[in-house]
Amino acid sequence: MDTLTRWLGLVLVALAVPSALRAEDTMPDRLQPFRADYLVRVDGKDAGESRIELQQLAATRYQHRVYALGTRGLAKLAGFRTDQSAELELLAAGPRLTRAEMSAKSLLRDRDLSVRFDWLSRQIHWQGDIDDSKPRIAPLQGTPATGSSLNLQLGLAAQQQPAGARLEFVLHDRGEAKPLDYTIGEAETIEVPAGRFRAIPIRGERHDKQRITTAWYAAGLPPTPVRVLQTERGKEKFELRLQQVLP
Repeated sequence: MDTLTRWLGLVLVALAVPSALRAEDTMPDRLQPFRADYLVRVDGKDAGESRIELQQLAATRYQHRVYALGTRGLAKLAGFRTDQSAELELLAAGPRLTRAEMSAKSLLRDRDLSVRFDWLSRQIHWQGDIDDSKPRIAPLQGTPATGSSLNLQLGLAAQQQPAGARLEFVLHDRGEAKPLDYTIGEAETIEVPAGRFRAIPIRGERHDKQRITTAWYAAGLPPTPVRVLQTERGKEKFELRLQQVLP
């Protein structure tokens, strides 16, 4: 049952956007919509499927959406599925979140959340299923990220920053703000169902949980990961493998 619970947080990977870009780095004027399909593995076994989509809502506004469905093992038996989305505005300094929503369903629990980012007051407003002990209005810290925007934001960072760059993040999750940091590595060869790619790894580590998360991004593809791997105490716990990318 612990494996199924972790789907709620693992499908999107606890990664976030860098707090700043170098002065010479600028974001593209626009992003191209895409759809990417993934195989999901939990504890080294096939467990489900995931889809990541980017849609353009207006000139500089986008929706990044992630679906996941349990199709094998306990994930299928529990009827696990999740639908998460984030709306972002693309600025010269990077993507800025405006709102996000998350719905997750299973026999264990249902969860529905939404969050709004008020940049004038620099506050975050939560609605839905969060613990009563957590504040529903909180200060906006650093450059925020949520589960439904993380992979896109990291992919843009991989295009902008050199190997060796350290990225500092603030992940906003269910009423909490979690500081994280990651490092961009040298390109590696990665093989997944979609093919073989030279991809840039972005690696983060949580020492308290002995957990390492790495996401790989390939030049020439949309800013979505080719592969994501999370290990804990040296054992594989969660993985996304790219199956195809469509415009």
